[in-house]
Amino acid sequence: MTTLRTFVGLSLPTTVRKTLAQVQSDLRTAPQQQALRFVQPQNFHITLAFLGDTNPTALPKIQKALTDLSAITKPINVTL
Repeated sequence: MTTLRTFVGLSLPTTVRKTLAQVQSDLRTAPQQQALRFVQPQNFHITLAFLGDTNPTALPKIQKALTDLSAITKPINVTL
């Protein structure tokens, strides 16, 4: 059976992604940079929960649960 590696995450505003991309660029020259894993700025996010390998047929239920939860959850402020 095919599964998808899934997570629940928050996307980041473009301005934050640009700032983090610059920090990442600076880190590429760090002495210990080989210990770091770099990702494309469009993939920057904040992971709230890692769901792991998920059967694709479960995605509609997960999406509905998250939509229902977001309707009753107050917004949060995040400062980086």
